[in-house]
Amino acid sequence: MSKKKAEQEKIKELQERYNLPKEGEGVAPTLHDDHKLPSTRRQFLAQGFIGASSTFVLPSFATMVLKQNKAYAAECAIPEFNAGLPYICIDVGGGMNIAGANVLVGMSNGGEHQEDYGASGGDYVRLGIASSEHPNLAGKVDDTYGLKFHRASGILQGMKSVLTNADGSEKSMAPEGDDGSHPLSSSPISNGIDGLIFCTRTSDDSASNPINTVYMANKAGAQGKLVQLVGNSATDTGGRSAAPGGQVNLNLRPSRVNRGSDAEGLLSLGSKLSGDEYLRAGDSGGQERVKKFLDRISKMSKNKIEDLSKKNSMTQIKDVLNCSSESAKKLFNEYTASALNPANDPSVTAAFGGNSANIASVAKLVLDNVAGAGTVTLGGGDYHGGAAMNTHATDVRVGQAIGRCILLAKEKEQNLAIHLFTDGGVAGDAGGLSEPVTVAGIGDVGKVKWTGDSGTRSSAVLIVYKHGHDGTPLVRENAQGPRRQIGNFVKNGGVQLSTIIGNNTDNLWKAIMLNYLAAQGKEGDFEDIFGRGTLPADSDTLIRMKKIV
Repeated sequence: MSKKKAEQEKIKELQERYNLPKEGEGVAPTLHDDHKLPSTRRQFLAQGFIGASSTFVLPSFATMVLKQNKAYAAECAIPEFNAGLPYICIDVGGGMNIAGANVLVGMSNGGEHQEDYGASGGDYVRLGIASSEHPNLAGKVDDTYGLKFHRASGILQGMKSVLTNADGSEKSMAPEGDDGSHPLSSSPISNGIDGLIFCTRTSDDSASNPINTVYMANKAGAQGKLVQLVGNSATDTGGRSAAPGGQVNLNLRPSRVNRGSDAEGLLSLGSKLSGDEYLRAGDSGGQERVKKFLDRISKMSKNKIEDLSKKNSMTQIKDVLNCSSESAKKLFNEYTASALNPANDPSVTAAFGGNSANIASVAKLVLDNVAGAGTVTLGGGDYHGGAAMNTHATDVRVGQAIGRCILLAKEKEQNLAIHLFTDGGVAGDAGGLSEPVTVAGIGDVGKVKWTGDSGTRSSAVLIVYKHGHDGTPLVRENAQGPRRQIGNFVKNGGVQLSTIIGNNTDNLWKAIMLNYLAAQGKEGDFEDIFGRGTLPADSDTLIRMKKIV
């Protein structure tokens, strides 16, 4: 038998033994013997180790490379996973109000402090605050969660509705059902909450606003064991708004997760989703499952197998495939479809009570480190012309989403970062025309009616939760106190456009990522992650978060 024919016979034998795709049956795997071991999913994708599905990862297979004269047994284990700070984006489509009637904002050009309210009653009218509710007046500011909110804020009301008990007392950091014996029983959940407001102009009602930050957060530490990105929408970000083009990696395009069955689907490769039976070829349908499994995770072409066989690499190919199969079994035993469904998670039930399946699905996957970062999409943020009571109700819904994500983090004893953003902004009636709104715990409050879109009155917020924290500020301080504001607004107007982030959405995401990294004690790694020369001028002035992990 000729050498070439012998090699072809070996290839045929290998295809039959491991159910590899044959010619005409689709894509087969590719292994490179000249590539170093990848250590992140980005590298796995770049090197072609992960299959066609954007919703499925087998890191154990990805870490196997073809090396001569090497023992493979030690590499069959799933690699050690080091979770970063879980990260959730809340994308409110339409251009809602954030700064002013919700999160208070200072109007001084100097210290960038939330408390720079000024004295003139009309300064905040265009931001939705009537003169009678000016934040400089007694009792108009609420600092329960570190970051200062107006007392009549719908976001604040929504958060409190979730994070307080029926009697109005704050929920503690102890798990649901605690009998008072847990070390955190007397520690209110607000002790672990703080945040920053970013004063930046964004375009109105535009899905092309490059303000979603999930791709960058993934690079900066928000890593998942099974998938990297998830979101409620079938878009490149999983939300409504776009991400900066230079940061998008479509190999990491978010898996759409909008309900419990979508979460289960992350493991769907056939009628049997997981467990010991999945890759047992002798069981009913086993051969087909194994074939689909190999089709999905692999990209090794028939020609490449032939090339490797010519290099006497058949033994190594077999070792890699054996190792891949064994590690896959471990992965499927760790993650079952049932366990991924939020409806089957008692912690999710405690935090969400069966509500908001779209939010619960993303939050669970992120806080369980199954996914690295996720986007929750909330509609109804196009406020102008709407009744004040209706726009307030949307604010409440946003606050409840934030609160439930924090509550789930508390139940799972996890830290969490939440980036709240909207596309554009909204302006209040210039004459201060207001409508009565019933605010829980306060009663009727006059709220200025929203009259038109105004991107110059936009902003973004980063809220963090540190589990088990003692209540001291999670942000850095100067002589004037904690610094929770970056940029500023001008009196009776909008964003001060001359600041580093004022009229620059590219610098906005960088400011958010600098603080996300600072929360992990890694702000000095920014250029290693995003490239040399990417830091804006005076970038140190943008960093306000303390290390929380």
